[in-house]
Amino acid sequence: MMIDWLSRCLSAIKWQIFFGAVVFSYLLFQLILAFYNNLTVDDYDFLSKLQDYGFWGSIKLWYYSWQGRVGAYFFINVFILLNTYLNALVVYHLFFLIVFNGSLFLLLKQLVRRSGAIVSNMELLTGVLFFYVLFQSFTFDKTLVFWLDASIIYYLSIAIALFVNSIIFSEKNNAVYFVLVALLSMLASTFLENFSLLFFALLVLGLTISVCFPSTLFFQGTKAKFAFAIMGCVLGIAVLVLCPGLEFRQASFVRPGIFGIIKISLNSSYHFYKILLLPELGKIIFMAAPFIYWGAKLRERNFKDTANNPLLICAALLSILFTLIYFSFLVMAYGTGGIGQPRTLTPVVFLLTATLGIVYFIVGYYGKISKGIATMMTVAGLSIYFINAATDYLKVLPESIKYSQSERQRMGLIDRFALENRTDTLVLDTLYYNKHVIYRSNELAVSPDQGWNKTVKEAKKIEFELRTKYTVSYTNDVE
Repeated sequence: MMIDWLSRCLSAIKWQIFFGAVVFSYLLFQLILAFYNNLTVDDYDFLSKLQDYGFWGSIKLWYYSWQGRVGAYFFINVFILLNTYLNALVVYHLFFLIVFNGSLFLLLKQLVRRSGAIVSNMELLTGVLFFYVLFQSFTFDKTLVFWLDASIIYYLSIAIALFVNSIIFSEKNNAVYFVLVALLSMLASTFLENFSLLFFALLVLGLTISVCFPSTLFFQGTKAKFAFAIMGCVLGIAVLVLCPGLEFRQASFVRPGIFGIIKISLNSSYHFYKILLLPELGKIIFMAAPFIYWGAKLRERNFKDTANNPLLICAALLSILFTLIYFSFLVMAYGTGGIGQPRTLTPVVFLLTATLGIVYFIVGYYGKISKGIATMMTVAGLSIYFINAATDYLKVLPESIKYSQSERQRMGLIDRFALENRTDTLVLDTLYYNKHVIYRSNELAVSPDQGWNKTVKEAKKIEFELRTKYTVSYTNDVE
């Protein structure tokens, strides 16, 4: 009875206000941090090569000496070049938010059109932005979105792939769109090795469904576009695989045999599920609850029994998810001999978030869950978010701004030292830093010969050496 009473009370309130508050507060939090953001670690290396070899020459250098991620290198150079004229990091963040959420909105718009459901653009946009908040909340490396080159490599690739799928599921079926799908698929596949293979696997799955089940509601008329997307993806993967610098890059990793790859991938799966996913599982289950509510709400408005067996669909989605996750670990085991850094799991986290959202929506739409229970679960999920948001605004935001200001003061001191034509070693105070700072640390070492000291020196084009007064032990790298 209490649940029904609370549901009636909450139903009288515009839910868009609650979801709007979640979305607005999180996007504002990210944009403030983006405004105070600075170039981070590898960004200085890209800046140095851009200055020495030019826009296209630096891309060629990276391709022949390191990795074949030419699509990522292009966008990294664009925004690092812009950063010399304005605060391009906040410009990039706005660009990324628009491309990522805009592409997802266009994709869902096409799927809604195919389903015949009645969903307003505002409702759809609210769901898209909430999904983005959820995705960011589940990401294992919270620093990633504020690290320019890594954000481009791991996030922008997903955004472009979403846009490709929005075209595939659209009504556009002429030659121009076929070519566009192929070109964009090739571009998305030149950002990250394990993502490109996951993207290829999903495109093949889509083509298989469109061929074997041509009358399936969502896949009608998509066969040709899936085929062109696969061709573009294969070309992109070829660019990655045939990269001359790949052999040099892989030389720094142990190359296991076939049984070693299987063993490593199984260990990686255990590490992922037991150490990374399980501690977050409760939060994940509750924070995704609004998708059950949206499913139940849409069921009341325009229920259509278009699924023969919703339970089977959910089981198939979860099976595909676990298969793709293990496939990703196989790729990482072959390429690096391990699970890699947590940031390499970003495509996996996206698939996990998307699958959970779809399954929850199906449960709400086809299940017997009352709107009252769906409302209670949504309240619990939003409560967890607002508790996290309080920590973000009270701790993470002010401490991160203090770190950013200390780093900008440091860079200003280096610039003044350079203007004075000094040649003696500049001894720097350590940066302001603690566990609440969301940015990846740019701290230098006591010895001027250490890697980042040299990288910053080369990027700033200075003649004097850099070092810190003390050795610091803190780090925000997630092991």
